[in-house]
Amino acid sequence: DHRIKMCRLAFQSLPKAVVSTAEQKSFQRMVEESMTQQEVEALRVGTADLLEMLMEEEPDTDFSFCLGADTFIDLTAWKWRRSKDVLKLLDGRLVVLHRKGM
Repeated sequence: DHRIKMCRLAFQSLPKAVVSTAEQKSFQRMVEESMTQQEVEALRVGTADLLEMLMEEEPDTDFSFCLGADTFIDLTAWKWRRSKDVLKLLDGRLVVLHRKGM
């Protein structure tokens, strides 16, 4: 909830920007797969999980991903969970930005 509130604050000056709750939805969807409480507490929804859910819900949409150059380096150094899946799912639709001070 805190992350959603912070995103809404960050994007409030952009009238066409929509802050999605898809990550929460993806988490809830995974929880509903009859997990124990201990499994729920350890559950982490990754970018690949979220992309798979979004692509399943909107198969005619080509999703793109925007990230900072420092994060892109981590992604392509395979430091993310399912890094290769993320790149495959996005099929090159990445926007990489230089972040000042990084």
